[in-house]
Amino acid sequence: MVYLAVGSAGIATLIIGLILFKQIGGYQPVNSHQRQQREKLKIKRLDGFITVLRNFSILITSVTEAAARYVYGALEFFFVGYLKDIAQLDPSLIGIIMGMQLVLIPIFNPFMGRLSDKIGRNIPLLGGLALGGAVLLAIPYNTQFFPLLIISIVFGLGFSMVISSAPALVGDLADKESYGAAMGFLATIMDIGQMAGPIFTGFIMVSFGYKGSFFSLGTVLIAVCILFGIYRLKMRER
Repeated sequence: MVYLAVGSAGIATLIIGLILFKQIGGYQPVNSHQRQQREKLKIKRLDGFITVLRNFSILITSVTEAAARYVYGALEFFFVGYLKDIAQLDPSLIGIIMGMQLVLIPIFNPFMGRLSDKIGRNIPLLGGLALGGAVLLAIPYNTQFFPLLIISIVFGLGFSMVISSAPALVGDLADKESYGAAMGFLATIMDIGQMAGPIFTGFIMVSFGYKGSFFSLGTVLIAVCILFGIYRLKMRER
């Protein structure tokens, strides 16, 4: 039923996309002038991308979010296994724990984004990383439903603080000409992080089990929190 629902949603999205595509005129032939303009735009985007790579602050912020995505990607994969194999919870309770996190993250995001607008980007970013790292280290020592539910909710809050503040900080650091390239670079590197999470954590899982896996994930967030905090502090001193 789960896959049926997901597949139905995908097909519905495809149909809606085709309808919208048809309404806006579908495919339009490109003349030589438009082709030249697009080529110039591609070169400009490439220049902006190179500019972003030379901006170390944007690179550090992007890596920070990639680390958060790395952990999130691994957690949503292995946390279910932990709840089933170690905590031995009923599937309905597992659904509540994981579903609560997925529901609350989109709810938290606007408030966390507004908070970062008021108090700055650094505090929510550092707080979210520290909060997420701390609760991940606590997972192997809990097998009851309510403590694990609280851990899931708190991690969702911390993750929301990071993903709401990091893109905003990248936007603050980018100039007008390279803003699109900066956001594109952030999207690319955070996708790489989320993809790499389950892969590398899987290798750790084979050797050290769930405890080692969650310890590694918590350590990643705390280490990135410390390094990002030191870097931002040094930049402020400059």
